Amino acid sequence: MLRGLPRGAGARTERVIVEGELAVARALAAGHRAELVVASATAAARLDALALGDAVTLQLDETE
Repeated sequence: MLRGLPRGAGARTERVIVEGELAVARALAAGHRAELVVASATAAARLDALALGDAVTLQLDETE
């Protein structure tokens, strides 16, 4: 599971939970910038491969 917290101009303030890279891509396509906490290095690598650039900040969740 990927957990995202939208930020930036026009971003919603409530916490957003997204499951999978496609949901992240859809949120970004809607104009959200997000800070994502990913559950695994594999998920982080898959997101990085999407070339999302400055739209997201990735952080590995080391609590799980």
